[in-house]
Amino acid sequence: MAYYTALISAWNTSSASSGALPSGVTGTSLFGLSTAAKIVNVNAWTVAVLQPTATMTVQQILGCITSTDFPNFTALQLQWLQVMLSAFPGGSVTTTNTGPVATLGAQIFAGKTTTLAAMNALFQSALTPVMPWVTSSVAGGGAGLSSIINSSDLLLAGGLT
Repeated sequence: MAYYTALISAWNTSSASSGALPSGVTGTSLFGLSTAAKIVNVNAWTVAVLQPTATMTVQQILGCITSTDFPNFTALQLQWLQVMLSAFPGGSVTTTNTGPVATLGAQIFAGKTTTLAAMNALFQSALTPVMPWVTSSVAGGGAGLSSIINSSDLLLAGGLT
């Protein structure tokens, strides 16, 4: 039963008349739904899980550069961009928000507001990817289960309805 503690708490909270979702969860309240609909909705819940580093592909980074900003790159910025992106084996870049790659990226994209905004959005989405609530760790705000739930799980959790 301890295995289902997070599920029981979330199920009871979201099924109550307040319809409150667990902290950090995005999805539909379970209030007023049938048991089958509750199962579907719990399995669809998501949570953003903070990662210590962000990993982005070179293609994703290049996709952030807008056609209006590209002509405004200096020769030095283009050279830095080429060096930075070619330095990563496997075509992916891993960094923190204060790491050397982030610092160099800020210098490369300085003054390129649209590109910089797209880069920041890409970085933030890589730092906090959206995961299924059911299989995310309890420490990460999820239920910590090994797979999506079904009616058997409800019985094992103490007969949730």
